Amino acid sequence: MTPNPRPIPLRAVAAAVAAALGFAGARAAVADGDDAAAAAVKAAFIYNFAQFTGWPNSAFPAPDSPFVIGVFGPDPFDHALDRAMDGKTVRGHPVTVRYLTAPADLAACHLVYVPAAADPQLDAVFRATANHPVLVVGETEPLMRAGGAIRFFIDGDRLRFELNPAAASKSHLRFSSKLVKLARLFPG
Repeated sequence: MTPNPRPIPLRAVAAAVAAALGFAGARAAVADGDDAAAAAVKAAFIYNFAQFTGWPNSAFPAPDSPFVIGVFGPDPFDHALDRAMDGKTVRGHPVTVRYLTAPADLAACHLVYVPAAADPQLDAVFRATANHPVLVVGETEPLMRAGGAIRFFIDGDRLRFELNPAAASKSHLRFSSKLVKLARLFPG
C-alpha cells in the first residue's frame, strides 16, 4: 500500500497556475517602467485570457476558422501583440491579429482590446459587440462600467487584471476557474 501523497500547498498551486498563464515578469516590467516589456507582458496576458475563456461553438463558422484578436484604434503594443501571437492557436484555431478603426468591424472578432485612448468611443464599441461572443479587454474603469470583461490595472508595482464575469456571461463566454482565482473581481 502506498502512502497518500502530501497535499500541495495552495500558494504553490497559485504560483504554478500563474506561471502556466504566463504572468511571470509582469512585476519587473511595471516596476522598471519599461514600456516595451510591459507591452510584451500584456500581450502574453491577452493570449492567456483567450486560452482560459470559453467561447460557444457558434463563435467559429468552421473548425479551421481563425481566432481573431482585434485592437481598436492605434496599436498600443508597438507590434508586441503580433509577435506574441505569431504561430499561436486558441483551441485549435490559428490566431489572427487585426487593427480596426470602425466599431462595426469588432463583432467579427473573438477578443477586442480597447486602449484607454478609445474610451470616448466605448458606446460604439459595446453597441457593435452586443449580442456577439466577444471578449472585451481594456485598461480603464469606464470600460468595465460600460460592459468590459477584463481590465488591466497597476497594483503597486504589479500588473494585475480584473474580471467582470457578468459581462462575460452576457456575451456567452465563460472564464476558467483558474483565471478567476488569479483575478480581482469587478464589483459591478
